[in-house]
Amino acid sequence: KFGYTKEKPVLNISHLEISKGEKVFIFGPSGYGKSTLLNLLSGVLVSQGDGTLEVLGKKLCEMKSGERDDFRG
Repeated sequence: KFGYTKEKPVLNISHLEISKGEKVFIFGPSGYGKSTLLNLLSGVLVSQGDGTLEVLGKKLCEMKSGERDDFRG
């Protein structure tokens, strides 16, 4: 379920795994969460939901802001 409501962004992906070297193309209409997904994966945004987000084996939600900046760099 992807989408954007007037109250807050909503992005619900039950499972997404991208293997090393795999290429992914993200597309969809405006407001469907493409930028939100990229911002979550890069650590610009922190997930506020119940799930977990791991990138390269690191849980971004457990990192402090500066740690996410270093990770993103």
